[in-house]
Amino acid sequence: MIYSASQMALHQMTSAINFRPLNGFTSTDGRMMKSNLIFRSGSLSGLDRSDARHLKEALGISTYIDLRTPKEIANSGRPELLIESGVHWRNIPISMKNAAFEAKLIPTEEDWIHHYLCILEENQKAVFETLDLLARSSAPIVFGCSAGKDRTGILTGLLLSVLGVPRQRIVDDYGLTTEALRPFFPIWSRHADQRGIAPDVFCHAILTAHPAVMDGFLTKFHERRARREPFWPPHLRRELRHRLLEV
Repeated sequence: MIYSASQMALHQMTSAINFRPLNGFTSTDGRMMKSNLIFRSGSLSGLDRSDARHLKEALGISTYIDLRTPKEIANSGRPELLIESGVHWRNIPISMKNAAFEAKLIPTEEDWIHHYLCILEENQKAVFETLDLLARSSAPIVFGCSAGKDRTGILTGLLLSVLGVPRQRIVDDYGLTTEALRPFFPIWSRHADQRGIAPDVFCHAILTAHPAVMDGFLTKFHERRARREPFWPPHLRRELRHRLLEV
């Protein structure tokens, strides 16, 4: 575990999905990631008034970067109580549309790895825009998608990689999502009927954050980057490290 039980409890909100801070990480050069500056989450549209106020007043979060698409927002709503509390809502949609992946009845880990690479390839501009905001903000920020698993996991993996966090720590953080989402399995497993598979199979294949997926994604990402032009804009790596790592 990356976070202590007390640390997780400190940031737990009863109406939030998969919400946690990116705390406790150390880069390979020994520099510590600054605490309570970056938070990751699922959708915050369902926050109750108490949690919205806690996020703004106790955690000091200034901006919520919402990675959901306009269709997702239309279906599940805007984060109205969060906006009302004074948090700036910034929608930077990242699409997960992928016909080949969606055709997979029960996607394998390799299917997920390829899917993550396709998401990154198709949404590179939005990824850079989000990371640029993280680098430039002077106050805490939270970013997230619907469940806080896939798009949020990709961005978190890239962010921690550029900060020089060891691979296993990144994979461990990704794996925390499974337990964070487990309370929602009974609700979301109703979608299993649409695929014609058993709910437990659906939860394992779709809702579980398999560590091997993040590990494989990062491996393939770095292999591709080595064969192509540098992935990171010249300024972004430097600014992220300056902003988020202790001196």
